Amino acid sequence: MMMALWQFDALLVPRKRLQELLGELPDRVSHQALDQGDWWEQYSLSEQDERLIASFAPPRPTWSSSLKSWGEEDGHRIDIYRENGNVEEVSVRIDARDVSSDFVQHVAALANRWDCVIVAADLHVIPALAGELRAAVEDSAAGKFVRDPEGYFRSDGAQPDA
Repeated sequence: MMMALWQFDALLVPRKRLQELLGELPDRVSHQALDQGDWWEQYSLSEQDERLIASFAPPRPTWSSSLKSWGEEDGHRIDIYRENGNVEEVSVRIDARDVSSDFVQHVAALANRWDCVIVAADLHVIPALAGELRAAVEDSAAGKFVRDPEGYFRSDGAQPDA
């Protein structure tokens, strides 16, 4: 999935499952650890959860019946991928041009509701707190691009987060 330079991508990962797999809640996970986890295996999301998302991000059409999406293609967005009806992944895309919006607060609240942590594209584990998530977005490559696009391209900041 291609993202714009002003977008911050992350996954919501069930905290208990991450701790079971890694033995502790790390500050950062490896690609290998992230790939080996069947994170949502013991969890499900209800229609009520989907209505909750729709209350702050409008549903949007998708290319597959296994994907549900809310929000904007080039802005704030939440995607839920399912396989055989089971949740496989919950991804979040935050528009760093609008990090002060309520969307960040809603994402943190969802992560809390589902007892998840937020794993950024750079593999840092972010607690389900709006202030922590906002700070992570502001410190990310997307945040750097938004603050100073020209400086971003002159520096090593032009390297992707992942």
